[in-house]
Amino acid sequence: MRRDEVNVHGSWQWGPGPLKSRLTGNARVLDRAGNFPDKIRAGDLALNLQHTQTFSTFYRALYNQDQTESELDRDMNGEVGFTKHVFESLDITGRGAYAKHEFGNATEDIKGGFLDLAYRKKTPIGQYNASLLLGRETTREQAPAGEIHVRGEAVTLVDLAFVTLKRPNVQAGTVQVWNLSRTLRYREGPDYTLATLGAFTQIVRVAAGDIGDPQAVLVDYTVRAAVDAIWNTDYITWTNRLKLDAIPIAVYYHYRLRDDELRSGDDPGNLDKQRVHLAGAEFDHKGLNIVGEHEIRDQILFPPWTADRARARYMIRMTRDVDFTVGGMAEHLVYRNAQQFGLASGRDVLDTYNAYGRLGAKLQRNLLLRADAEYVQTKGRENRTLANVSVGLEWAYRSLEMALQARESFYEQEKNTGTSQTIMFTLRRRF
Repeated sequence: MRRDEVNVHGSWQWGPGPLKSRLTGNARVLDRAGNFPDKIRAGDLALNLQHTQTFSTFYRALYNQDQTESELDRDMNGEVGFTKHVFESLDITGRGAYAKHEFGNATEDIKGGFLDLAYRKKTPIGQYNASLLLGRETTREQAPAGEIHVRGEAVTLVDLAFVTLKRPNVQAGTVQVWNLSRTLRYREGPDYTLATLGAFTQIVRVAAGDIGDPQAVLVDYTVRAAVDAIWNTDYITWTNRLKLDAIPIAVYYHYRLRDDELRSGDDPGNLDKQRVHLAGAEFDHKGLNIVGEHEIRDQILFPPWTADRARARYMIRMTRDVDFTVGGMAEHLVYRNAQQFGLASGRDVLDTYNAYGRLGAKLQRNLLLRADAEYVQTKGRENRTLANVSVGLEWAYRSLEMALQARESFYEQEKNTGTSQTIMFTLRRRF
């Protein structure tokens, strides 16, 4: 395999005093030959103009072309907007955006406008922050063959947790998983497992396979699409947070709505109506942080759910050079309308438990010791257990950086159990 790549980054800043404007740009050219020939041409240009201390405008253009032997994918994005500060309590941001995605013979054109208001006020009982986002997008999808091939969706697989692919209606047998350089293709079964829930496909690494923890991979797949369809998507996000002065507690509430509505053409099968309510409280005092939340999520393409969760973390500096953190999380999630989505009794819940401890000690000026222990368990729709213990040394000398890490893991994934040991040495030189 031969790979030639050039990356160029540039930045220019000008203007008097604090009224600095900025122009930044990136360009990338990649030519790869071998088992996966590929040519990438990409560019990104962003301009921020600071007109006054309270008013600025921004502009951005992005182009990405990915050419393989069998397909040409192209992305073009543009954005223009403004930000206005009103007194010291309100920020107003408006933006318009356009995106065009070409997947072989299929195309998506997306036009949208968004208004974002951020408000803050000191009240008699504490600091209040709120934000409101309103937006609408219009999408036109054209796929003469009735399908879209998605190539190179980046997914990071952590622990033994399922990750949901972005697009629904993945066609069976079309998923391919690669490492980031596309020099290695992973195998379904030995390296990863797929599961379907509602209209979405999920992927999880197999503990005994060749995909590490954590590891970013590229996923290719094909989805069912409309021959010709136009739909609107409305967005509303409303957040509120009040941090009390008398006691170290903050209470918050988030509301989020995404509503797709078909205007004309074929039903693409990916239209959803998602509504999320999240209420919580946070205690934060002298290194101790405790959070409790209640979430209700309604949706059409994926099972709606109700979840209760609690998180706790305690951070302490034992000496000037030694830090210790311990924490944990527990969540009880109940799927509603479970039978409609094929979830049998016992699989209509998901209980998750997590506990961890981390120690960092500076042994010498350029020598750092890290020790970590973590335990994760889920029961219900997913049944898995993972325990990790790792110890590492990090050393820096002039332009050299070295790291040595030893890790041992115990896992139980459905009916499979085992252990793994890893020793990793990294040497890096700065130029």
